[in-house]
Amino acid sequence: GSKSYRLEEKTPQLNLPSAESHPQADFFPNPIAQLKFQEYFAPPEPDAGLPSAPEPQPPAGGPAQAGANAPPTPLGADPNRSVSLNPAVLVKYFAQDQKAIWTSPLHVRSKDLVWLPALGAVTGAMIGTDADSDAVAEIGANPSTIRHSTTASKAGLFGLAALTAGIYATGLIKHDDHARETGLLTGEALADSLVVGEVLKLAAQRRRPLSAGPPGFFQGGNSFPSNHALLSWTMASVIAHEYPGWLTQASVYGAASAVSLFRVSSKNHFPSDVIVGSALGYFIGRQVYNAHHDPELGGAAMGTFSHDPEEDQDRARGSRYLALDSWVYPALQKLAALGYIPIQFAGLQPWTRSECARQLMQAQQTAEDGDSEPPAQVVELIDRLKHELAPEVTGVDGVQPDTIGLESVYFRNTTISGKPLRDSFHFGQTVVNDFGRPYWEGNNVVTGFSSFADVGRFTLHVRGEYQHAPSVPAFSPPVRALISLIDVNAPPPATPTREVNSFRLLDTYVAMNLNDFQFSFGKQSLWWGPGQSGPFLFSNNAEPINMFRINRITPFQLPGILSHLGWIRGEFFLGKLSGHQFPARPFINGQKISFQLTPNLEVGFSKTTVFAGVGSALTLGSFLRSVISLSSTQSQTNDLRLDPGDRRAGFDFRYRIPGLRNWLTLYNGAFADDDPSPLAAPRRAAMNPGIYLARVPGVPRLDLRVESVYTDVPSYTGTGGQFIYFNNHYHDAYLNKGNFIGSWVGRQGRGMAGWSTYWFTPQNKIELGFRSNKISKDFIPQGGTQTNVSAQAEFIVRPQWHFLGRFQYERWNIPVLGPTTRDLTGSIQLTYTPTHTFSW
Repeated sequence: GSKSYRLEEKTPQLNLPSAESHPQADFFPNPIAQLKFQEYFAPPEPDAGLPSAPEPQPPAGGPAQAGANAPPTPLGADPNRSVSLNPAVLVKYFAQDQKAIWTSPLHVRSKDLVWLPALGAVTGAMIGTDADSDAVAEIGANPSTIRHSTTASKAGLFGLAALTAGIYATGLIKHDDHARETGLLTGEALADSLVVGEVLKLAAQRRRPLSAGPPGFFQGGNSFPSNHALLSWTMASVIAHEYPGWLTQASVYGAASAVSLFRVSSKNHFPSDVIVGSALGYFIGRQVYNAHHDPELGGAAMGTFSHDPEEDQDRARGSRYLALDSWVYPALQKLAALGYIPIQFAGLQPWTRSECARQLMQAQQTAEDGDSEPPAQVVELIDRLKHELAPEVTGVDGVQPDTIGLESVYFRNTTISGKPLRDSFHFGQTVVNDFGRPYWEGNNVVTGFSSFADVGRFTLHVRGEYQHAPSVPAFSPPVRALISLIDVNAPPPATPTREVNSFRLLDTYVAMNLNDFQFSFGKQSLWWGPGQSGPFLFSNNAEPINMFRINRITPFQLPGILSHLGWIRGEFFLGKLSGHQFPARPFINGQKISFQLTPNLEVGFSKTTVFAGVGSALTLGSFLRSVISLSSTQSQTNDLRLDPGDRRAGFDFRYRIPGLRNWLTLYNGAFADDDPSPLAAPRRAAMNPGIYLARVPGVPRLDLRVESVYTDVPSYTGTGGQFIYFNNHYHDAYLNKGNFIGSWVGRQGRGMAGWSTYWFTPQNKIELGFRSNKISKDFIPQGGTQTNVSAQAEFIVRPQWHFLGRFQYERWNIPVLGPTTRDLTGSIQLTYTPTHTFSW
């Protein structure tokens, strides 16, 4: 959720409310004590945001004046009929609903004019990306996947319908008015949705993805919107409003989400078809509930998790994820390393803005409770973070409002002189952890924006950019033959890669928060590790992946004796990879759970599996096998359909050294390929240890971070690059559009990296960096080396203008590619962050 906190205005010192007077005094007592998160866990109106029918009010002047403009009557409050015996009265309410739905543009409120244009723009952007072959052509093309996905979507829809019928039947048998109302309202909402869906289909006439003939709208098709998504979300919305417990909401919304996803993977609909259908279904269901629900029967007003309705409303708020390249991450990590944030999960990013606000409040309380005045740098960090996270921290009258706005606009020009490296699967990368952006010798340009809408429990985030990069020459025939040999794949193309001039979406998703579990769908980036160079399992080295994701966005504790496990966070995702050859179009799923056992120790366990794709259908069986299978049983014919997938496991920890815990942190990421855990086979595991000095003795504004990383496992040589990041079936599986999802070090390398940063202010700093990599001769004949040094400066040039300049010198020697090469990379980026947003 996104709790709102009221803070005092900035003062020369950290002069904030005392721990006794602070409204959250019990929440942050000190960095050692057990924090009372239960008093924090609280959210905003479950359904604040999009227009809906007004709550029923008595007509002005009393019953005698009730007329055509009177609000609809709740089903359970109609004195002329019984809710269980007179369902025919729904015809009257159906007419009222249709009038409300189709005339809603005539009754748009002023606050709706804020988000409606943005919603239309986002829908247009989604429709535009439907035509992108990377977004659609990669989705489930083999007949088996299509058949099973179609069956699953129908089963999900029929399952929700059976649940609705069962609730209504239970109400009839047990004389339960609440259950009977749920069944009647759901039926009414379904009728409303069917009419809306069919009218829009007739108007749009959009062809389906697999239809013959020209694609697009007004072509005689019936793809837009998806009726399966529309109807499933309609039923889920009514049921979740009638029975707002967290388990009910998670179950019905999860089922509706599954139906929507399967309509895409079955190629029955484009992504925008199911997104629009899902949104319409949710709001039609809410419209019917708000217009006709009898409040005396219970329902959403009862809350969603605890017994405090106000806290329940706070915990229902959505919160967008903070971009992985934001300055907030190093600032909060520095505060944690200095001992001011006792509960922080560095190995599970990105964080939502509300989670960042929670950490900030911990830092503030710890600074207040200390025996001595905090250092000036700590005060500066807290003060600047308060400004950055003001909507989540302060809110309006203690409540975070619905907000929409432009997050940033940026321009970057990168000039590369000399021949760079950009084949991370074989030889290395000159530019790493840059969201998979293309680059080559010459000028490389990025112009982009990010925008958002936080409306009730829903969050929408859009980040898109125009990218330009020069054409990349093809490898020579000997190099192409070598790559074909070591990959057991077809050789790379003999023609140059075309010049890039295109618009691409980066982190673009829609999310819904249910009691601090955030469900999101779209292109998303992950960072699964405590280091800075890049975790083994997930980093932002590749373009964001299209995925469905469930994330526990705030820490929690288990009850009873299980509380000794400390604070916990976890997430799950199912995604789709692009740009593969062998096999094409695979899926990927991942799970991670992290524990903060003490304020000084964080540990995390993670797992990913690449599975399905051409030759192996995505089915419930293949999915479950990829998640829970611990064996590698395959058929005698090496049948891909029996393969549980390309499984990888990770373990990481972060430990602040006792006695030195306010300035020295040790951490490590371990990675096992096709083993249940690196802890089960440490001699076969890759490692990425590091140290972080949050302040260098004698120079408190200077920090130092050093990391080592290897995938050339010492006790497992002679693999020829076919062990770490390789699989007998999935030869190029751990890539997305040609870039490693995980660490930059590659398949069989040994690397070192280090950074030292001097912090003038939280956003004005200079960083010196070093990175080197050595490729094993067992992988690439004669091996190879890559070394670069860099300098980076970040400054706030004006209140809303941020400057980033970077210079890098690189020297690499890979004999199979030619003589030793040197290149220079210079980059300048200017970012504008507007301060004004629209709130209501």
